[in-house]
Amino acid sequence: MKYENKPIRILMVLLTLAMLCSGCGGKDPVPTHPGETAPSQTQEDPAAEEAAARQLLEEGKFLEAATAFAELGMTDQVLLCHYERACQLQAAGEYEQAMLIFDGMDHSDAQDRLQQCIDSLLVQETLPAETTQPSTEPAETEPPAETAAPEETGPVIAPVVTLEDISYQWDGSYDRQSIAAGTFHTAVRLEDGSVEAIGIVPGNTEWWSDLVSIAVGDFHSVGLKADGTVVAAGSNYYGQCDVSEWKDIVAVAAHAFTTVGIRADGTVVTAGANEGGKCDVADWTDIVDVALSENFIVGARADGTVVVSGKLKEDIYFVEHWTGIVDVAVGAGHIVGLRADGTVVATGYNDDGRCDVSEWTDIVEIAAAGWHTVGIQSDGTMVSTGNKWDNCSNVSLFKDAVAVEATPISTVILKNDGTVRATGTNKYNQLYVTQFKGVRLPE
Repeated sequence: MKYENKPIRILMVLLTLAMLCSGCGGKDPVPTHPGETAPSQTQEDPAAEEAAARQLLEEGKFLEAATAFAELGMTDQVLLCHYERACQLQAAGEYEQAMLIFDGMDHSDAQDRLQQCIDSLLVQETLPAETTQPSTEPAETEPPAETAAPEETGPVIAPVVTLEDISYQWDGSYDRQSIAAGTFHTAVRLEDGSVEAIGIVPGNTEWWSDLVSIAVGDFHSVGLKADGTVVAAGSNYYGQCDVSEWKDIVAVAAHAFTTVGIRADGTVVTAGANEGGKCDVADWTDIVDVALSENFIVGARADGTVVVSGKLKEDIYFVEHWTGIVDVAVGAGHIVGLRADGTVVATGYNDDGRCDVSEWTDIVEIAAAGWHTVGIQSDGTMVSTGNKWDNCSNVSLFKDAVAVEATPISTVILKNDGTVRATGTNKYNQLYVTQFKGVRLPE
């Protein structure tokens, strides 16, 4: 049994670099007080700055040291700082926090430590409430009577559901996103085809125009233009912004450090991180919708069937029998499909009930992320399930919804009047979305 990895890859080097490179989305730094201009930067001795950063590292002030090294452009040292911080958390028994950092590092030692954290969590979860000292008596000649082994409290797996076959053929329309939500920023597509964003906004998107769809990852934003080309801004650490050569694209999606595009001929192109081989989709055809997570990409075909690429457990995910799928969404270890008859099916991990969608009806759009799943009903009201971190507790209060996006810590909706609402954790000010006006409604 393998413990589920957390989906939020908070590799702080990317955060600090994104903040430094973006300049708050291409704008001037925000003054400390209203009316005050930002102070000019003074040139300092790089050698002295490096020495100060190394001193912070030696003192165990890893986050401060990482920021200092990032300002000097010393990426390897930034990674070292966060690796040391993760080791410190692991030693202190803060396994889940350590996992968030180790999971964003590619080198083998970090992955070994990630597995150690997973194993430690499994020990905590399966350890009986009371333990007894081992017997000092000699071993018996005859084996003792068999006793039931303590039940493991591992991940809950959604049961396989028998589905009535639905004959379906795609209507020719693609998912054109006017809202895009990530862990650190939220973006919207306006009526004039431009973009506005809030939160920790990576790169400068103010010059973008003539967009027909948008998507965001952790530290990058993606825009699909009317001519089928794609633009991207923000961190390109894994090559997730290398989309300038893409042509004939009809839909885009993004997650963490990966970007995906659907071509007009139904094939798929990817850029960025390829965890678990999820980007190995060269043989996909007839794709009309995609969704992606840390370790896999899910595609919906024109005939309503589903394909998956990446790191999957065959005994957990069951999508090969799905039919009539018109929309797909993925979260932290679960896959969700919207069927042509307005019902919803889900498979994968079901901790916190994230896959409990069998009673949903009259659904027109779905979204998933982290440990929750949300849906919009035809009357604009919403349903949700999961909710590990209180990231969709107020969803039932939303009305007139026409589009929804989910992140591991939040849910964002577009209303039929072009305004935006959100609920969840607003740690990065990414949920101050009421300022958005005139957002383009779905075509």
